[in-house]
Amino acid sequence: MSIKLAEYKKAFSQEVLRWLQDKTVFSLWAGESLDSCPKSDTELELFYKNHGITPVALEEDGKFIGQFTYRYVSDEIRLGFIILSESVRGKGYAKVLVRLAVDFVKQIDEKIEESLRQ
Repeated sequence: MSIKLAEYKKAFSQEVLRWLQDKTVFSLWAGESLDSCPKSDTELELFYKNHGITPVALEEDGKFIGQFTYRYVSDEIRLGFIILSESVRGKGYAKVLVRLAVDFVKQIDEKIEESLRQ
């Protein structure tokens, strides 16, 4: 079993939208950020773009199983919009995703800090 972060592809948005059809899942995912679920992958991607949000995929053995997003707010990088496929929920994958996400953001932060020192 190989779990890793991967580049987010447009096709993944369609899968995320399928997962969000459950009202409870949508509510947990969106919090107070959205009143209703995006109706299309284009609408979801536009929401991300308009809010400076970058999605990152989680894959297991090459299959898309989840995502998290990050964005810059002032001098911070914030994580959000974490969601997993229903096939892996309740199996510890969220812990793995959050751990990988935090490591990913730390690497970005280190690169920013390094570029500021130069």
